[in-house]
Amino acid sequence: MHHGRCWNFNLPPECSVNDAIASATEQALQTVASQDRRLGEKLAISVHPSSTETCTVGEWAQRNLEQSPVIIIRNQPDDAFSSQKPEFDLQNLQRMMEEQTRLLFTLQKNVNEQTAIIHNQASFINELQKRDTQQADLLNVTVKRMESDLASVKGHLLGLEELVTKAGDENKRSRP
Repeated sequence: MHHGRCWNFNLPPECSVNDAIASATEQALQTVASQDRRLGEKLAISVHPSSTETCTVGEWAQRNLEQSPVIIIRNQPDDAFSSQKPEFDLQNLQRMMEEQTRLLFTLQKNVNEQTAIIHNQASFINELQKRDTQQADLLNVTVKRMESDLASVKGHLLGLEELVTKAGDENKRSRP
């Protein structure tokens, strides 16, 4: 089984994705051919994330949150022997299962913690909403009380004004 190889290419952002794929494929194939000459007749080229033909390298990278896009070039086997799946080692399989179990346990623990946090936040939000309603009600009662007090003060002021200016006395004098 052959292990993968990795190359990094720097291409201008205004370059089209198709040109980038062609350039990367050509460079990778030249390197592989010059080193060990093990190329199959059929190659599979995968691009991740997928892209439209009219997209530029800059748009492609931006769509991938500024992470480098990946182009995978694989040999497609021609004979039946090379297409067989590799056999799994029992120890590796068991180790992988244990690792997956630990990962699932950790993920479940994180889910439980996040659920508890969400419930606490929901309770806190409900409490804040109750306080807001109570404060709005108290504010309305206070405003109404102030309006009543102001009306009472206005009545007292009008009464005092009447006494000071002796308003209403002219009506009493003009009557014979």
